[in-house]
Amino acid sequence: MADDLKRINGIGKILEKRLQEAGLESYAQLAQADPNGLAALPGVNKGAAKRIIEQAARLSGHDEDGFQRALDILMPICEKLMNEIQGLAQVVKDRDLKDIPKKHHRQIENEIERIFGSLKTIKSNLIGDLTRVGREIAKADRKIGKLDTQDDPEHLRKGLKKVRRKLEKALEE
Repeated sequence: MADDLKRINGIGKILEKRLQEAGLESYAQLAQADPNGLAALPGVNKGAAKRIIEQAARLSGHDEDGFQRALDILMPICEKLMNEIQGLAQVVKDRDLKDIPKKHHRQIENEIERIFGSLKTIKSNLIGDLTRVGREIAKADRKIGKLDTQDDPEHLRKGLKKVRRKLEKALEE
């Protein structure tokens, strides 16, 4: 049975079709592919071929050390983001509600809840596509680092919304 090769960063519908036509239909087959042979396909250069092979190895289980290293890096980041969001939620909750319109307060709380939900899902599904998930988590981490609870509520809400969208992108397949 053919694997969904589009899960590999750099492979779209067209390249997936080319790979299948070349007899490469699974992660295991791609993991064992020759980088030069892969680079001979239209749309694949040598650097991309190496990255595709590395990702295929992770997805096929041929790179268990690399997989574990990635997991060891991403799980603490996920935990850190969850703690930061919980802290942010507490700061918002403790903040004097007189200076935040009720509408904005509800919107901010809603964004925080949605971000936390996304992080819980990511954490439970982290064994999936670590490359894509890791990239989006790193972006979310940078965005959370730029948030300031003393910003005006609309700016804070928009920042939280950007974080949530990055995390939701990590959940997409």
